[in-house]
Amino acid sequence: MKKSLLLTFICLGLIMPIKSHADLPADAQDSIKKGVIAAKEGDYQLATRYFQDARKIAPDAPEVYFNLGLAESKIPGRELRAIAWFGAYLSATPNAPNASAVKDQMQALDIKSQSNLSHLIQTAQDTAVKIPITADAWPLSGSSHHDQALAEVAHLWASSGDLAAARNAISLMPAATDPFNVKESTETNVEDDQAQNVMDEADVGNIEGAQRDAKLVAANFLDRVNSKIARAQAKVGKNADAFSTADQIQNASDKHEAYGYIADAQAMAGDTTAALKTIALDPQLSNKNSTYNEIVLAQLKANDITGALTTANLINDTSANYSYEDKAYNEIAEAQIKINDFNGAAKSAASIGDVVSQSILMSEIATAMAKSGDITGAQKIIDTFHAKSVKDEDYVNDYKCSAQLAVVEAQEKINDIPGAKKTLAEAQSSADHITTSYKKDSHEIGITTGLAKAGDFAQAFKTSGLIQDPSYKSAALEAIAEAQAKSGDMKSALKTADILQNGTNANGKKLAMPTVVKGQAEAGDIAGALKTANTITDISSKSSALYYVTDVQAGKGDIAGAQNTADQIQDSERKDDAMFSITEAQIKAKDYTNAQRSADQIQNDYYKNLELTAIAKAQTKPDSTPTQPLIQYTILSIPVSDWIKVLDDETKGDYSPLNTPPFLDLAGLLKNQPPSDDTQTTFDSLKEILWDLLKGQNAVDQMLKQQMKK
Repeated sequence: MKKSLLLTFICLGLIMPIKSHADLPADAQDSIKKGVIAAKEGDYQLATRYFQDARKIAPDAPEVYFNLGLAESKIPGRELRAIAWFGAYLSATPNAPNASAVKDQMQALDIKSQSNLSHLIQTAQDTAVKIPITADAWPLSGSSHHDQALAEVAHLWASSGDLAAARNAISLMPAATDPFNVKESTETNVEDDQAQNVMDEADVGNIEGAQRDAKLVAANFLDRVNSKIARAQAKVGKNADAFSTADQIQNASDKHEAYGYIADAQAMAGDTTAALKTIALDPQLSNKNSTYNEIVLAQLKANDITGALTTANLINDTSANYSYEDKAYNEIAEAQIKINDFNGAAKSAASIGDVVSQSILMSEIATAMAKSGDITGAQKIIDTFHAKSVKDEDYVNDYKCSAQLAVVEAQEKINDIPGAKKTLAEAQSSADHITTSYKKDSHEIGITTGLAKAGDFAQAFKTSGLIQDPSYKSAALEAIAEAQAKSGDMKSALKTADILQNGTNANGKKLAMPTVVKGQAEAGDIAGALKTANTITDISSKSSALYYVTDVQAGKGDIAGAQNTADQIQDSERKDDAMFSITEAQIKAKDYTNAQRSADQIQNDYYKNLELTAIAKAQTKPDSTPTQPLIQYTILSIPVSDWIKVLDDETKGDYSPLNTPPFLDLAGLLKNQPPSDDTQTTFDSLKEILWDLLKGQNAVDQMLKQQMKK
């Protein structure tokens, strides 16, 4: 009698609480219901398809991950995929009431997957033994003969962690047929695999297991293994143990590497004093400059800019391109910008050797200064922009123009129109020296917009004529139309919209009308803006126009008027935008009750949750107690995105993703292998499949070990 998926997992204590489905969109709930019905009928492939449909609608829903895990766990060959779905579920809901049962099921599925893999490797070994021994097959033909096939099998066994089986495979190689020492080199490779397995254990934080298994590692690999164990110990704050492990290392290079790992871990944990001491203990440690960079980041996190500058000065990286020194000074300058220390930021930026990186940073500094009102200071920064070579000119003028347009915005904000026009002329000069068309066109939009806001419509039209890309030109003309409307010249604004319709874009007027309405509203003519909006026949365009009016009304505190305008919006996305603006205004006014009601009207779950979080945060009184920087060592965890990546990815790399044939339909893949009486051909086909399976198994095993430690 067929046992249903539902009954099976009720018995295992794995079933999800039904009430969680109520939080999902209706279509997702419907797909889950269909999936459960399919599972009850024993059609787990169909159930999986329905659950995947639910996932498309609610991609972040833990219950969807869980149901996919249930369904795929019942499909032979999909054990690793089921583990990954359960892993995503636990990462999303670590305190789930059924977490313990889910972990037990993951372990059981992993054992089953490992068993299946072992049986398949044994099949490959049985095939390899049958490959004829021929004198000229190795290495002249380029394909594996009897011994080489067994060497591959030994490698597979060792990589799967079964060293006894690996050595057994090696013992099957007759020495008389081994003139090229395949057997000896295979023994070395197996020892290497063994060492790698131990290092993998250390990497996922299984320190005790790594230390235990390290005792079995060949002496010539032990130093490399201990280096990784030291890193794992340092990552969790066991510094004394890490140093003790590092001091056991005989090879100088591996020892320097271990000290580098320890210093890195200390720096990343925020223990900068300890990290600097570790560097002093071993001046030759590996990646010293990288470690200094990590210390700089930790010091900045603790708001110790002076200490960060001192550390940055210790970096000695002569890289021609973006060096560790450049990275450090870039991070320091960014921190200085945040506290409005613009002079300090400029000084840090001046220490960056890479011209492009320096230009980006200088543009940020000038922009921040302009926004803060220091227009003179921003202009002085802009005057320092100089390309060192022809190849840098495009980049330098690009970021220079961006900074100049930020200054224009600041000048127009204080109504310094003459100053803005002068800066716009300088920005045009910078744009004229840009050869990359899309960059040039982008800046011409900014210049056109600035000219229009300054009231120089004739020059704005002239500048828009310099733009090559039709869509960019449309954007520039839209900016002119908006500025005309904002100035009260509706006749000219509508005429510009007509130019868009008849010239650059067939849908130009439809796209331009909302910006015309926006200009009217921002000029304070709400009644006129609503009247213009109601002349628009296209629902999408009209909804955008009404959203702009709502946004202006909400921003000015006219919540009732904003709500009335929002009620007229027919497009659901624009309606969400309008309710978002209203909610923001109510939060600003500390009207949390009505803000909650407005947020509840937002249909998009992401934006709704964003506003609900903002409301909760606004009502929480800030803690005035001063806090000291914490030293926080790494807590190993697997984010949901990592599990989803191995499930969705189809591109093979260092691991074999689970969205490939060996993990979706292994039985079908094996069945469809070309029939052959040639054991060599059969082995080669099986070998390729096995390596894919093994890489996937090892990737999931490492993630599973980390998950189980949580």
